[in-house]
Parts: sequence; C-alpha cells; structure tokens
Amino acid sequence: PTDARRGEIAGYASLGNLPRLLPCEIEEVRVSNNSLGSYGMYLHAFAISRGAGFSYYVFSEVDYLPVMPHFDATLVAMHAGAFPQSVGALVGIVQGQPVEPDSTYDAHPEGSHIMSTATIERIFAHVYEERRWKGSTAAYILNRTWSVYGREKPSRRLLRRNTYYNVLQQGFGLLLKEAGIEQRDWTGQFRSPYWHAATGSLVDWTGASASRQQLPMRRLLFAPTQMLFLDTVTRCCGQNFQACWDQHPRCTVRRWHSDGDCCSGESIPWTLVALKPQTPPPPEVSTCPAISSGVLMYPPRSVKVATDWLRSTTAPAKPRAASSCGDLVSPVDTSPIRSPQVLHTAILPHVRGKRVVEIGTRRGDSVACYAQVAASATAVEVDPGACLYLKRRSASLRANGSDTFEVVCEDYRANKALLDADVYTWWQEPPLLDNLEVLWTLRFTARPALALLAFDPQYHPDMADLHILQGANMTDWVQSVGYDEYTACIVSDDKDLSRDRRLCSRARGVFHLAAVAVKRIDLALLELAWGARGRQKSRPG
Repeated sequence: PTDARRGEIAGYASLGNLPRLLPCEIEEVRVSNNSLGSYGMYLHAFAISRGAGFSYYVFSEVDYLPVMPHFDATLVAMHAGAFPQSVGALVGIVQGQPVEPDSTYDAHPEGSHIMSTATIERIFAHVYEERRWKGSTAAYILNRTWSVYGREKPSRRLLRRNTYYNVLQQGFGLLLKEAGIEQRDWTGQFRSPYWHAATGSLVDWTGASASRQQLPMRRLLFAPTQMLFLDTVTRCCGQNFQACWDQHPRCTVRRWHSDGDCCSGESIPWTLVALKPQTPPPPEVSTCPAISSGVLMYPPRSVKVATDWLRSTTAPAKPRAASSCGDLVSPVDTSPIRSPQVLHTAILPHVRGKRVVEIGTRRGDSVACYAQVAASATAVEVDPGACLYLKRRSASLRANGSDTFEVVCEDYRANKALLDADVYTWWQEPPLLDNLEVLWTLRFTARPALALLAFDPQYHPDMADLHILQGANMTDWVQSVGYDEYTACIVSDDKDLSRDRRLCSRARGVFHLAAVAVKRIDLALLELAWGARGRQKSRPG
C-alpha cells in the first residue's frame, strides 16, 4: 500500500455483490499486513474464529481463483482421505526435500492449501505452549529460518536472493516440520500452474503422477487470474520448480484448455496423495462455508458429508437425471434478463443425450447447463459483447474439466450448418429473434428435430405467438413452469436492472414451454399464422 509506483486497482479486493447472491452468510474481514504475509492472514482468520465450530480452513492467494465446481468439497474429501486422523497440510505442490532431491530447502507448501482445525491448533500449541514463544508467529518463523539455513553457505546465498515473503514461505514449511505436521500435495491429481510476474508468463512444472499418466492441462482446482485470459503455458519438463529455469527441457502448450501436455510422461517416485479423481458431490450435500480474509472455514457437517462422498464415489460421470440447472451451473444473469433457471431445468430431459442448439443465449446460463447432459451443445449469439463472454465461459468450463459448449458468433439464418441438431431452443426477442421466423428457417433441417419455445405471459408478443401456434395445432405439448428470481433481480448489478428495478416485477411468475416437432409443421399454416399475426414485416425467405 505504500509503494508509490504500484497502486491497488480500485475495487480489486472488493467482494462486490457476491455476499448478497450466495445462499449463506459471508463475513469479510480486512486484515492489515501483520508481517507474516498471506500466512499471517490465514492464521489470523483461524484465531478470530477459534472455537466457532469450523472444521477446515482453505488458503488461496488473492490473485488465484478456484476454477472447478465443488472445489471446496473436493479439498475436504482429499484431506479426509490423505489424513484419516485429520491432522496434516494438503497443498497444491510440496517443494524442497525430500520431494525435490536437488533442493537445498526443507519441504514447504506452494500454492493453495487446506488444513483442518486440529492441524492449526497443533501449530499454535507448538509455538506458544511447547516452545513458550512470547513474540509473534512471524518473528518465530524468521528466527527458526535463519537459525536453520544460516548454518550452510549455499543456503545462506540462496536465502539472500529470496524475498522476505519467500523466506516466510520456506519458514512456514519448517514450522510444519517442527510441529510434526505432515505435508502432502495433490499434484498427481490436479495441476498447480504459476504466474511468473518477472517474465509475464504462465509456467507449469506440476501434474506428474506415479503411473506416468499425464494430467490434462485443464485439470485444475485453482488457477492464476491471468490464466482466464491467456491461452499459452510454458511447460517445464521436470519434477520441480528449477526445471523452469535450469537447462531442463521446456515446451509450449498453445491452448492449455484444449491441447494436451507437450512433455513426455513423467513419474514421481513418491505418491503423496493416492486418490482417484472424484466427481462433484451430489447437490443435496452441498454446504456453505464462512469466508474470512479469503479463507474458507467449514462447519463440522461438511466433514461427514465429504467423507461419505469420498467413500462412495467412483469414476467421473455425467450429472444424474435428477440434477437441476441450479446444481449444475452458477448463474451469471437473472430473470428477466434471461429466461428462468427452472425453465432451463424443465428443458434438461429433452436435451439429454441430444445435439442441442440455443439461439440467442446471452451470457450462457442456459446453454452451460444443457452442455452438462447433452451429446453436444451450441450457443448462437449475434451480439459481439455477449459472444466474447460466451467464448470465455466456454473456455472456463473446459479448463474445469466440465462439459462445455461451442459458440457461433453470427446470425442463425446465415449458417445452414446449424440445421443439423436434434433440439433447438430460444426465447424470442423481435425483430432479430422471432418465433415464426425461426420456425420457418428450421424447415430446412434434415433431421426430425424438436423446437422448444419459451413464452412469458407478462410479454404480450409471446402470448400472441403461443395462441397462434396452438390455434394452428402446431404445438405437441405446453408445460407451465413457476419461478421466482425476484430477490436475485433486486440485488443484481446488471446495468439495465440497476437503472430500473421495476423490471424485477417480471422476475417471478409463470413461464410456458411449448414443443413443436419441426418436421410436422405445415408451411402453409405457418404462412397463414405469419399473416394472422399482423406484424409489419415481410415473410422470411
């Protein structure tokens, strides 16, 4: 904060509207630099919540983001499996001896990590009860670091080249060793890429496994913020951090979210966490953590939930038939900016295992959900801004290891290749997206496709079209779906909703979903329907 050359970006550390959108209480605690850096804030979060009943504390730097759905339950489950007695530090990557044989340092954590309450209690007991230390934890770590590393010339020389906070990181590893706390990492299950600020590049030396089976580049729990905007990763073909700087082989992965690992198969002689990849927990067991200074703290119930899930889960699978879009995706928009999520859930059974195309998808809350159960999903969006967002969202899903969707940035009428799907769905927005015009265009499809149209009773053009289609006997069935997203609408930071909260009156009510079998549409009746509508628009070609 005192660096005159580098000021914090406005709003960088703000949670914004997030606390009001999550279905649980969020506590944000701002902590000044207590000389122990991120570890100081982590231990402070424990100290101020000590005795509050939390079971786990998750650590992540502010410039790293969790990018995998249910990452929290995955961490809890892995910790429970790695440390049956609940005491231990599970980290992204362990550096130093013995896992890096050439290192001059002892084992210390790198990247995000999770520790149980019992683990941190042991740290405090070691420092203040066993060692009877009277100063700060930071002072204790520095004291122990210099006393250990100061005895060896190579280590002293390396230590002088490190920054203060790197010393603390290595010292934290010493503290864990002193307190008898075992460190294990998840590098055989998830990668831990690193943003190297000095070179302005993403680097990755992780992902090796005991079986030489390479992890997909996109298999991540946490990723540097920059990774969401960059495609290229420098892959260091070695088993430690020095592989990125010494004369080790290196290669470049051009598109980390889709390309494979460019290094040959690497193995590690130690298996620090021998767990199979897990699927996300079923939605009924999800729990809400408390958040303090970027630290997630889990109540006791989440321990049993994650342990039971770990015992019962096998290979990754598609979401269950009973899943809803509320469980499968995190919404970006809210009604009435997009159609309701419960309507998307009603569509799920009709797209499961099918090829689905959504026309006019805005920012993808619906198509991201369909992609989790469909054989393939395509978003067709003509708005440039929304299209750019869709591409980023699709890439993010791919990076998480989730099923994703393709993005077509053009008018649906200009791309005949789109006319080869099983299901088409949309919610009209005339004049660019018009119900009858889409149906007319779909007459070219060569497949027995199904069109699923959404109708909002609070929008007159929608109901006029539904009455026309029903009157012409074109609908196979109509389903009514009740919804309520009023609260989310009221607190949304969407610019249109912020200007006029009266729009939120349309954020609850009933939507109608109508099915039209495209091959059974009588074009003559469709032409009559077009004329009966009486709009000032010529019939589409």
